[in-house]
Amino acid sequence: MKAKVALVISVILVATNSFLPQATAAVKAGAKCAKVNATSIVGENQYTCVKSGKKLVWDNGVALPKFVPWSNPINQSQELLAFRSNVDTWFKAQTVKKVDLNVYVEPKVSASGIPWITNALTFQAQLTGLPAPANYKFYISKTDQWIIDKRKSVMPGLENWNPKFACYDDLNEACASPTSQEAFFVWAASSLKSPSEDWQFTRSLSHEFFHITQCDLIGDPRKCGDLFNSVPSWLAEGGPNVIGAIFMDRLGNLKYEDQRKFAMAIHKNGERGAYYPLSAFSKNIRFGEFFPYEIGMLASEYLIASAGMQAFFDLYSNLPITNSFEEAFQKSFGIKLEDFFTAFDKARVNLGFYPVTKS
Repeated sequence: MKAKVALVISVILVATNSFLPQATAAVKAGAKCAKVNATSIVGENQYTCVKSGKKLVWDNGVALPKFVPWSNPINQSQELLAFRSNVDTWFKAQTVKKVDLNVYVEPKVSASGIPWITNALTFQAQLTGLPAPANYKFYISKTDQWIIDKRKSVMPGLENWNPKFACYDDLNEACASPTSQEAFFVWAASSLKSPSEDWQFTRSLSHEFFHITQCDLIGDPRKCGDLFNSVPSWLAEGGPNVIGAIFMDRLGNLKYEDQRKFAMAIHKNGERGAYYPLSAFSKNIRFGEFFPYEIGMLASEYLIASAGMQAFFDLYSNLPITNSFEEAFQKSFGIKLEDFFTAFDKARVNLGFYPVTKS
């Protein structure tokens, strides 16, 4: 009988380069570049790769106009520059906490655990989770049944817990339980040996962890369920998508811009409600015409670019104070919800999304 693998971590790390903006190749006027018309943003300047004689070099660059929150017209480079700056500001302000983190991996998946997964979850837990003795649990398996059995052994009193599925009803699914600080991954799409093998799983790690911490941010477990249900799906699911992308980019696992492209491609050819206004994505519909995850990621990015990453987290802590999503939204971001909808729907084409043509 094979022993089940349980990686139990209680750690505190010194701040490292993971907190700093990701390193880029040297880009400056006259330096060599690889592809004509390629662009690169350094500081507040955008450089373009041009042909000079027989060589390809970076041009002298142009200053990007300052991004004005909620403004239109804007462009994607302006908005992403503000987004990166606000993300950097948030990371620099954080302190590393000691956390209790439990990662349970089915032996058939890995007999000795998966270090990059543990490292990614630990990094996020140290910055956004509650300090020990909060006890976060992650279950990773290719089968529902292994997770169901393992959870029973980890959580005394669950002997009679017999759901049909640990997480939805198919392979390659992930879900979270904020009130019990658990996340479940029933995944078989890859061997999970590296973060580049399956970008959906890689981002799902951070996505589900953010779901776990939403109750922590609300701060009152008794109100968590009702208050969380008041958050519209474009933010409830798009928010964890953007946070997951940020953390995976920060670790060097997946570039944010690449994850953004993958996400927008899910609405290719105008599918999954792409031509509807953001306000239409209010119900938590996982599949069907209105798919809130990816348009919600773009809207959440726009919120962070305009108001900062801390404001994004403050929304949840303001929910029990105001007992109203609309009031918590305005208190956190400094704009009324209906005004934000108007601003985003005007800006979304410039951010790389579809225009509003349906209501």
